[in-house]
Amino acid sequence: MNVLCADIYRLMLSDKKYGLSVNLMATRVMPSLLPQTVNPSLNLEQFTNLLEVLQEMLDHIDRYVAVATAVRIDRSIDRQIDISGLEARCLG
Repeated sequence: MNVLCADIYRLMLSDKKYGLSVNLMATRVMPSLLPQTVNPSLNLEQFTNLLEVLQEMLDHIDRYVAVATAVRIDRSIDRQIDISGLEARCLG
């Protein structure tokens, strides 16, 4: 693996204009990079760089899922409040 490859993905992670989505990372990019973690021809610097990029991707996915989950919970709570208010008006 070329060290440049991991650096390119790091650059793509840092700027949204490249369109590296969470879905693309999880389904295409990471599966292509993971086999390189056991590549015996990598030197320590290349291996470390690769692991750092993979960790950044995992962190990015983690943040995305956490925000998406929070948004879903907030919407669910808002709907419950709306339904409770409607029930109170109908029963009151």
